[in-house]
Amino acid sequence: MRDSLRARNIFVMLTNRCNLRCSYCYEKGKNERSASYETITRYLLKEFEEKCFDEYYIVFHGGEPFIEFDLMKTVAEWCWTSFPELDIRCMTTTNGTCLDDSMKEWLRNNRDHFVAILSLDGGRDTHNRNRCNSFDYIDKAFFSSCWPDQPVKMTVSPNTISTLFNDMIEVMSFGLKVNPSLAKEVRWDEERDLPVFKRELDKIVSYYLDNPEEMPCEMVNIHPSLFRAENPLPHNRACGAGVNNIAYNVEGTAYPCHTFIAELSKSDDPQTLSPLFEDLVGKRGDELSPFCSGCFAYPACEPCYGLNWSKRGNMGAIDSNMCAFVKARIIAASRMYAEMILTGNIVGYKALENVSDDELFDMISGIKNILSMNI
Repeated sequence: MRDSLRARNIFVMLTNRCNLRCSYCYEKGKNERSASYETITRYLLKEFEEKCFDEYYIVFHGGEPFIEFDLMKTVAEWCWTSFPELDIRCMTTTNGTCLDDSMKEWLRNNRDHFVAILSLDGGRDTHNRNRCNSFDYIDKAFFSSCWPDQPVKMTVSPNTISTLFNDMIEVMSFGLKVNPSLAKEVRWDEERDLPVFKRELDKIVSYYLDNPEEMPCEMVNIHPSLFRAENPLPHNRACGAGVNNIAYNVEGTAYPCHTFIAELSKSDDPQTLSPLFEDLVGKRGDELSPFCSGCFAYPACEPCYGLNWSKRGNMGAIDSNMCAFVKARIIAASRMYAEMILTGNIVGYKALENVSDDELFDMISGIKNILSMNI
């Protein structure tokens, strides 16, 4: 998926069904409803005929998308054969438990323009704790062989935070890249969980300092130049919701992104959604989320407007329990980059590969600004 305004990310909700009940899942009210081929191709046809973008990413979503594999396959092949002049790629995120041999064969044959991203939360004990004892049903070797450069989705919850680093390493031992992220809309306790998170971040930072040939995962790969004191206020809508992102539920109603479809049991009137699109196009990030204005973390923070709206009824109503955890990530990332730079072996670190002198100066300026805050 790309964030460039020349790429259109179209989230296609295939089904509200899922064969698992993961403890931290933000989607509520799962049910038996699925989309129809006619509904999906109708809105995709409209998207493609407008020809406003250079690239199209069809992101099949659920529930568990592979419950509707035949529909997903048919829609993907329709896109490729009906619009050969367009650059259309497909992707999905899956729990990996539904794939049979015929599905794997199709995926393997189409892996250059279809990516299946695996959700895997760590080793057996950690993964099974929140994901219905599904670890042993996942063919991890299949994912590592088909998409070796695609990181798996590793969700970290309060009851697995203490083994974050070890679980990262275990996932990597399967030949998989990994990008851990904190679960959203769960009960994070700053007093209880934040010290543990900081300890695990220290381990992650040390790992990348000791393994310069590896690109740091997104949890600590936050560029310090974002925090230069002289930086202009960013628009702060990195996700592209409502701009180059759009999502359609199983009935074909359009939403700014898939996180706006968090309550699967209800269907919204399109008229009530129009103001959301208008605000996302017309307002700055600090207007959408006034609470965030003036926060030092603002340039790198990505408030989820969809979950804010679907869970609290307002795109600016952030989950403030997450704020301290975002700041901890920024500080850890700045320390990591500072120590890389101080080694004097800048060219030895993949994270600093091809960094120009001007970019290096900006990074140092941002690090100094963060450290001066004494947070």
